[in-house]
Order: sequence, then C-alpha cells, then structure tokens
Amino acid sequence: MDQADFADKIISEHLERAIAAARGIRSDTIAKSSAVNCIDCGDDIPVERRNAIAGCTRCISCEEDYEYRKRKEIRGSTGQDAVDDLIDDILLGPV
Repeated sequence: MDQADFADKIISEHLERAIAAARGIRSDTIAKSSAVNCIDCGDDIPVERRNAIAGCTRCISCEEDYEYRKRKEIRGSTGQDAVDDLIDDILLGPV
C-alpha cells in the first residue's frame, strides 16, 4: 500500500465516522448495516451501500427524499430564503 492508498483509506474511514455521527450512529459498533430492505419502500438495499454506509436503513432514492424533506423542515423553521428551495428543486427534483 503506497501513501496515496493509505491516505485514501484514512479519509474514507473518517468520512464514514462523520456520516454515522451525523445520523446518530456509533460507527465503531456497527460494521455493516443490518437492514436488508429499505424502511420506506421495502426494496432491497444494495450490498455495496450496506457495506459502505454503516447503519443505513434506506435505499439511495428514499434516503435522498428523506434528506430533502428534512432540509425543507429545517428551512421552514429557520425562515431561509426561497432561492435555496429553488436550487434544491433544480438539483434534486420536486418531492
């Protein structure tokens, strides 16, 4: 393993821990997601996603929708600008 590979591995580990922490999951106790099916739509969660994102419980599509709705709720409570909503609609599409 050369230095670039080692650096990439460390960055990936830190990113995984940061994502897990943001979701309230202790990444050191969950190596893989135990959920095989999405909690929203019931479709299979791909093995690659379950291995890459510790503790994931949604498929990619449902996770995107969930995070979009969550951002909308936060914006509503903080009174953020409608331009932010327009940008999200353009990038993510309407919910």
